[in-house]
Amino acid sequence: NDNHRLFGRYTHDLSQTQESGGLFNNVAFPNISTTDTRVPGHVLAVSLTSVFSPTMVNEVTYNYSGNLIGSQLTGRGRRPDYPGSDAIPEFFPENNNDAIPELNFSGNNIASRLAALQGFNIKYTNSVFRDVMTWTRGSHTFKFGGEISFEGKDENANNITGGAFTFDSTTTAGASAGVTLTQTGSAIASFLLGRAGGTNPYFEDQFDVTVNLRFGRRELFAQDTWKVRPNLTLDYGVRWQYFVPVTDKNNVLTSFDPALYSRAAVPTCTTPACTALVRGTGNELNGIAVAGSTSRFGESVYPSDKNNFSPRVGLAWDPFKDGNTIIRAGYGFYYDQPLVGIFEQNAFVNPPYNNRAVFSGAGVTLSNPTGGSLGAIPVRNLIANAPDFETPEIQQWSLGVQRELFRNAVIDVSYVGTKGDKLIRQRNINLPLPADVRRVGTGNRNTVRPFLGYGTINYRETSAISRYHGLLSSFNYRFSNALSITAAYTWSKTLTDATNDRDAIDDPQNPFEDIQRFEYAEARTSRPHVFSASYVYELPFFTNDPSAFKRLALGGWQISGITTIASGQPFPRVVAATANEIRGGRAELIGDPLGGPTGTLDPTGLPYFFNPDAFALPTDGTFGDSARAFGRKPGQNQTNLSAIKNFYFNRDKDIYLQFRAESFNIFNHTQFILSDANSFNLSLPASLGRPTSTRLPREFQFGLKLYF
Repeated sequence: NDNHRLFGRYTHDLSQTQESGGLFNNVAFPNISTTDTRVPGHVLAVSLTSVFSPTMVNEVTYNYSGNLIGSQLTGRGRRPDYPGSDAIPEFFPENNNDAIPELNFSGNNIASRLAALQGFNIKYTNSVFRDVMTWTRGSHTFKFGGEISFEGKDENANNITGGAFTFDSTTTAGASAGVTLTQTGSAIASFLLGRAGGTNPYFEDQFDVTVNLRFGRRELFAQDTWKVRPNLTLDYGVRWQYFVPVTDKNNVLTSFDPALYSRAAVPTCTTPACTALVRGTGNELNGIAVAGSTSRFGESVYPSDKNNFSPRVGLAWDPFKDGNTIIRAGYGFYYDQPLVGIFEQNAFVNPPYNNRAVFSGAGVTLSNPTGGSLGAIPVRNLIANAPDFETPEIQQWSLGVQRELFRNAVIDVSYVGTKGDKLIRQRNINLPLPADVRRVGTGNRNTVRPFLGYGTINYRETSAISRYHGLLSSFNYRFSNALSITAAYTWSKTLTDATNDRDAIDDPQNPFEDIQRFEYAEARTSRPHVFSASYVYELPFFTNDPSAFKRLALGGWQISGITTIASGQPFPRVVAATANEIRGGRAELIGDPLGGPTGTLDPTGLPYFFNPDAFALPTDGTFGDSARAFGRKPGQNQTNLSAIKNFYFNRDKDIYLQFRAESFNIFNHTQFILSDANSFNLSLPASLGRPTSTRLPREFQFGLKLYF
């Protein structure tokens, strides 16, 4: 009716695909790991808008969204597909999909892995209730409101409950009697004889770990838009946000909490080098925080944070009261909800729910995978989040001016700053120091780890920072609907000590040093200069000429293009092989990294972008001293142009033929690409400092289209 309006919309969509190598599996053998995947989506939106008075309006909304990744094995990857496969026993009863055991081959030029996925069932749901009241009083427009959301994510880890064998050449190698010939063996021969080998000939996961995560948000806000004067508007307000800590319906969330770790409770090492642990001794969950049990945060594994208040203020001012110049300024404080995967991955990797039985020894065969000795507890790698994990926060401020230079031409110049604190980074808190590894030997490096009994502990914490300062400018011009030009230029710099929250490229070389002091440099996303322009011009000539020939041949041309010129990203770092952690993971600087190469290297005709001779392996027992972002990758310089010709067959222009000639990188600028994996790896001297590929060269495309 006149005062109340109800609106609703529901959308359902469905994507169906087939993956010949298996979703997330990529097995090369055909028709083994093939999966069919369904991804349905559901979106529901309902809103009720109520006018209570000429100055008061309320809107209440409900939104629901959900999707599913349902992937099922359709290839010949189940045991019934292979008669006799039931003769291969399993150690644990669970085997989702009755999958065949995974087969890994080592040492032959064949596909190295044959495996079938058990399938994925990943479901996400989100329900949001929101209410916003708008009240106008005099020169003020007040808004009050809040929202509450309930989110859930269910996902299985696809653990290998069907078991996994490794076949190498060792079980078919040996010396022939009476001759000096040594038989090297073959992984294929070992498989045909059913003899598994290697460090872990057979392992099997007890469960396919599944999480049923529950989380959400609670938010309240108040805002006032105050028309202080006809030429001055002030906005100010505050928002409170509470991100409900992630929990699991079955309390399978885990983490590593240093406060729960006791060196005296470490299980007995099987060897002086502590390569494994004896089962049944010590505390096998030493330092492991389990939700609803040993976690100090109840059913979560990190603390809740209810003090997230975000003030905001902004203004718009027309100093000359003519509408041609506007000055804008603003400041905002924001909080960022961490990705739930940061906590989900812990459960997929850590004990006690990721429980794996490992069998070793010569007795491991296809017909008797548990014939070897049940291995000791492996020195496991963990993923953890810091117990003092906080909500990441960002502050942003800006000051800018917009000015109409002349009719239809507007220029915008502004300064923008961003300050990020308590940002997420990861570091290995269980790294043995190179000096200690050198003292005891690489074979004994597990004995000098800070937390004996564990390997790498990737520790996600909120200790990173970022700083951004930028001068942003743009120019927009439109003339008679025939010419349009948009150009923008940004001059900026981004500094940080961790570009990405879970990217190993930015992991600190020494996780125990003053990280901000040694790692603070340009972010890998920093591009100091970025210029972009787009332009469209429809030539006005002859489009309405009475001569059909002129109108057809010479009228209706349109020229458009996009030009992008940008600085390259900073160099990430030059990595060095740690040789089992006897030295740091970054190269030692022994020369000018931006000087020309001084040694004789394999000539490939490709340019050097930094001096490979300036880097060397660190001395054993030390960390390398080369820094991040010591130079910059090649930038981008590309122009794409198109010419469009419309052949009009009548004056009404409702029937015409369109010819399109499009060019990409029309000036054929060579734009080199340096791979983070190859161009900055000291172990790959042939590509060190050199590009590994280029962006696409010049390309033309032509087309015809008939409109009627």
